[in-house]
Amino acid sequence: MSEETGVAPEQEATEEGVTEEATQEEDQQAEEATEGEEGEQPESTEGDDKPKSRHQRRKEQMERYRQEAEEANRKYEAVQERLKRLEEAAGTSQPPKEGDFASYEEYQAALSAHHAMRMMDGRTKQEAEREAQAYQQEMQRIEQERNQEVAQGWAAQVTEARERYADFEQVAFKAPISDQVAQMIAGMDAGADVAYQLGLNPAEARRISSLSPMEAAMELGRMEARVSAPKPRTATQAPEPVKPVRPKASTQKDPSKMSISEYRKWRAGQA
Repeated sequence: MSEETGVAPEQEATEEGVTEEATQEEDQQAEEATEGEEGEQPESTEGDDKPKSRHQRRKEQMERYRQEAEEANRKYEAVQERLKRLEEAAGTSQPPKEGDFASYEEYQAALSAHHAMRMMDGRTKQEAEREAQAYQQEMQRIEQERNQEVAQGWAAQVTEARERYADFEQVAFKAPISDQVAQMIAGMDAGADVAYQLGLNPAEARRISSLSPMEAAMELGRMEARVSAPKPRTATQAPEPVKPVRPKASTQKDPSKMSISEYRKWRAGQA
């Protein structure tokens, strides 16, 4: 190597120092990264819940709708009660009479206070009416979303039922049931199966439709429990498997362990 292409001793020392510093910096960063990884414990997946089924998600969503509707209805009734009290107070509140006061100035002050109270009560009533309207709209929204959830669930059930029953539409959709019973069935977890069973039993479908809403709901619940119950396992009719015939173990004695007479007999048999 020539001097022109060679590296001066000072340059070599400088590069070695830079390399050593870079190596130390990299080692320090690696240690910090390792400490960070050791400090951060990975999230445990042992307690993670399994993916929820459609039935579980739908049940939880319907429960949320029920709770939201109850809360909105509770607030609406509270506002209605407040409006009722305001109306009663307005009906009993009478303007002051001049003869009841010692001076005209006192009468004017009482009259002004009365008008101010009437105006304040009017504004309070307007606010309460707006609140009541908002809660009514909230209940309508919840009902619409709930109905949409029921419709989607029913559509999914029908799709699956078509695969289980070749004549599902011909049977289930012709069941002689009332609109009220049809709405109950659409909101059930196994509504499609219940509808199919009612289609197979028109007399039972008519009987349930003639019951009160509470009684009809109970009957439909019993039917749903029956169609949702797991099928019992039956004993197999297949014959028991044939056991292979194993060859009998040989009882012949080892020639090396035979006596002279036994050995001669054995040799004679082998000839």
